[in-house]
Amino acid sequence: MGVPGKGTVNQQLPIYLALRVTSKLVEHLGEKTSISKDRTLYVFPATWKVLDAGVEKPRNIGPSRRKAEYLIEIAEAIVKQGYSIEKNRNYRQRR
Repeated sequence: MGVPGKGTVNQQLPIYLALRVTSKLVEHLGEKTSISKDRTLYVFPATWKVLDAGVEKPRNIGPSRRKAEYLIEIAEAIVKQGYSIEKNRNYRQRR
């Protein structure tokens, strides 16, 4: 889900809390990758995985209900409506 999801979750939170919530979301919804015997990394979840989680799973992990709903709405726009973050990245500069 990357930047849009992270920006939504982190909005209006102290940095320590935003990092904790983001880490929990990535650990619960993202892919686990072992890079050595005692070191594991997590990859940000794919957009479809966030969408499949629904509102309750992210909500139970940490963000408010409304932020969890925003995450699902963003994921839905990307997966079902073909919204492209890359295509719209420079929107403000083009106006």
